[in-house]
Parts: sequence; structure tokens; C-alpha cells
Amino acid sequence: SRGQREIVEEVLSEANKYYSLNELVDRKLYVLKQDYGTFSILFSFVQTVILLAMMITCAVAPLNINPMIGPYPEALDNWGAKDTEKIVDDNEWWRLVTPIFLHGGIIH
Repeated sequence: SRGQREIVEEVLSEANKYYSLNELVDRKLYVLKQDYGTFSILFSFVQTVILLAMMITCAVAPLNINPMIGPYPEALDNWGAKDTEKIVDDNEWWRLVTPIFLHGGIIH
């Protein structure tokens, strides 16, 4: 039987080793549940479509107003950006959810 010291040395040597993703999967240390992020891809697509719609309907602001190459700041508010005053005072609770779909521009 192995001694306690040998076990500790083995654990320490394993702790300092870097594994590739394939090694982690083979050793059952990391389990892949899907081949690619379907939800992430869909979510990114929806955000891109909304940004394009904002830029088409609300125009693209000059770089001195929006350096991120995107719509005017008022467009974000019109499309549901988070505004605490409107959420609390005007009961626009949907503004808690809609900001996750908005972007300030192509660079952001």
C-alpha cells in the first residue's frame, strides 16, 4: 500500500499540471453537455438585429455624440433602456428586462 507521503506528492504534482480540454473531458474532470452554445448564438443574433433596427429607425449618431458607432442616446431610452425614475415613478417595470437586448453601438 502506498504511504500517505506518496499520495500527497501525487496530488500536489497533479495540482500543478495543466490539461488540455480533451484531457479534462477524457478524465471526466470536465463534462461537455453541448457542442456549441445554441442559446448564446441565438441571443447574440437577437441583440444584433435589435441594434440594426435601432440604427435604421433612429439613425446613426455622429462620432462626437456616440463614439461607439451607434444610435443617438435618446434611442436607447425609447427602446427601453434602464431608467430608475421611469421604473419606480411611472411603473415601467419592463425596463428591468429590455436593457439586456440593447447595445450602444457596433464597438460595444
